[in-house]
This record gives sequence, C-alpha cells and structure tokens, in this order.
Amino acid sequence: MENSIIVENADKAKANIESVSNQSPAKYTSAHVANYILKTFFKENIEITPIKLQKLLYICYGWNLAFSNKKLFDEPIQAWKWGPVVPSIYYYYRKMKEIPNNYYVGVFDEEKFDYSSLEMVPIIPEDDEETTDVLKLVLSNYKNKSAFDLVSITHEKESPWDKVYNKDNIPESGKNLPLNDSDIKNRSMKKILDLYPIAQQ
Repeated sequence: MENSIIVENADKAKANIESVSNQSPAKYTSAHVANYILKTFFKENIEITPIKLQKLLYICYGWNLAFSNKKLFDEPIQAWKWGPVVPSIYYYYRKMKEIPNNYYVGVFDEEKFDYSSLEMVPIIPEDDEETTDVLKLVLSNYKNKSAFDLVSITHEKESPWDKVYNKDNIPESGKNLPLNDSDIKNRSMKKILDLYPIAQQ
C-alpha cells in the first residue's frame, strides 16, 4: 500500500517541488489534523506527548504539501525554541506532560462529552482518502519514534525551522516567525525520497 501511494504521487510531487501556489483556504484546521493523529495513538494505545504531537503535525503538513501542493490547514507553523510549533495546539495542551487518552482538541466540557462518539470533535473523515493516505504514511514512519528523535529531525541544519529560527546564521534571530511553506515542501519531498527511493524511478 505504501509503495503504491508513493509511486502514484511521486511525479505530481516532484512537479510541485518549487513553490506553493496561491490557493483557497484549507479544508481543515490544525485541530482536525491533530485529532486524526490522536485518534490513531489512542486506538493503538500509544503514549503521546504535546511535543511529539507538534512534530507529527509539522511532518504531516509538509508531506501533504509535497504530495498535493495543498495546505492541510491555514494556521502558520512558527519557529519556536523546540522546533516547529502550531500555536493553537500548543496552548491547548501546554499544561500537560502527556496527552490523556481520548483528550481531543476541542473538548472543553469533559463531563458532557461522549467518548464513544467523535461527532463533536473536528477530525478528518476516513473517506477523504487523498488526505488520510498521506497522514497514515507519515504515522507508519514516525509514530513509534520518540519526541526527542522527532525534535532532532526538525532541528537539522538547513531545515525550514533552522532557516527561520537562526536567520542569517544569527541564533534565535527568527524566533516565533512563521516557517516558509516552499521550504517545508521541498525538505519534505527530500525526506520522502530518502525513505522511498522507488519514487525516484
């Protein structure tokens, strides 16, 4: 399944690698994407921390750009000390060391929330296969990595985060500024091709 997704999208992804086109507002919010990631972790009983969620959000955003040239959500991803951050999701979980099971973004009244149903939660529907196939691909590669591993990946030299946070080679000169979508997409495409060399054939 993974290879077929990669091969089917490789040519389109490489054709899109130079710049992100002007586009209409994204179909989803960062909460939709975060909740889709969380649903996978909760279902598989895998622990997840706020910082790990942030890095997976960033990677999902980048891979979706690489494959479709479309933003997953419109909220800017910012360059913070510990890497790329989606601010609204950070503030939702900022007091937690670990995200409790079934604690989705958008659940403000736990006593009234029915955890047997996700109807009240903003989440990407499974029938949007164009999007969910990409997210599943990201999670199959990264869900079992530690938060520290993911921080190391997003902090690599010349990464989109590094280019902004350490702008002009001055440490922290771009702190809290938004990352460049074209840089995110190009870097993500390189990561995809490293993981799936078949896509280059």
